[in-house]
Amino acid sequence: RGGCSAERGGEPFRAALDGGEWTLAALEETPLQPLRHDDDAAARRQAARKLVGNHEAVVAFACRAHAPPGVPPVLAPLADPNNASPVRWHVDDVDAALRHVARALLAGTDA
Repeated sequence: RGGCSAERGGEPFRAALDGGEWTLAALEETPLQPLRHDDDAAARRQAARKLVGNHEAVVAFACRAHAPPGVPPVLAPLADPNNASPVRWHVDDVDAALRHVARALLAGTDA
């Protein structure tokens, strides 16, 4: 339902989280938190790098919010994975907005 499905290789993580073995101590274990950063600037740089490196897919994902519903319908209408043809008239605006997000991650919102 909703077009979501489990990914291959995720069973150990599902078992740890859903099988009643989850504890607060699990947050410190490497498999559950591989990217812990105590340095906020490093985390912002990493987020910006991921956003810029995958900008085409992120823009297309963001554009799905303005597209007609896909088939079958899902419970997440603003991110419908079944919508194969998102509306394209605002791609440049969405791309520009995400570039501003990347800049704000790197330089802050006062820059």
